[in-house]
Amino acid sequence: MTWNERVSSFLGLHVDQSADNYRITISARHKIDELFKKVNEGHEHNLQWHPLKAPYSSDFQNAKDYPNTPLSIRQAVLRDKFRFITGVLIYLSITVRADIVTLLGRCCQGTADPTRLHVVWLEKLLCYLHGHRDVGLVFDARTNRIATDVIEPLVLKYPELRDLSKSPYVCFSDANFADVNDPKLRSTTGFIIYVWNSPIIWQSKRQPITAKYF
Repeated sequence: MTWNERVSSFLGLHVDQSADNYRITISARHKIDELFKKVNEGHEHNLQWHPLKAPYSSDFQNAKDYPNTPLSIRQAVLRDKFRFITGVLIYLSITVRADIVTLLGRCCQGTADPTRLHVVWLEKLLCYLHGHRDVGLVFDARTNRIATDVIEPLVLKYPELRDLSKSPYVCFSDANFADVNDPKLRSTTGFIIYVWNSPIIWQSKRQPITAKYF
């Protein structure tokens, strides 16, 4: 294969190249379409998906307060197909969908025996994916959205970061401390690394231990 040859798919992912080869977009639209097709089988009129703007919702905190609330028809279907759905989403999260990693990790904690809370998280995640099927990785040699949308505002606020714009390697990391959704109050740490303005690796992981004050 040469640089001038066109690639339309790779490992089930859709690849779109610009005519001048300066821009490559990789997405999983086809896999997401197939996922919803299999989830909806036999329930086309009962499963209504309302797209969400973000994979998180303000009612997440309230979901755990009603563990005995009966599941809706859609939630019951998701519970029956829980392992299949999370298996597909795991592949998406490690290939092109960094935006679902954190919430998917929470869903997967209930893989063996999903509770209502795990089902609600998965339901919200699928509602988000339903309206954002084409989101993926973009590799563009001409534009630098990371620099204009992220790094430049940071430099304006924190002058000590002015050399960051000169580096081809940029890493962002964060953590939520003492996660209230975890019974042991463990924190979740996440990071994403960019090389020449393109994401190459990311992770979101629940920390195994919790520090305590005495």
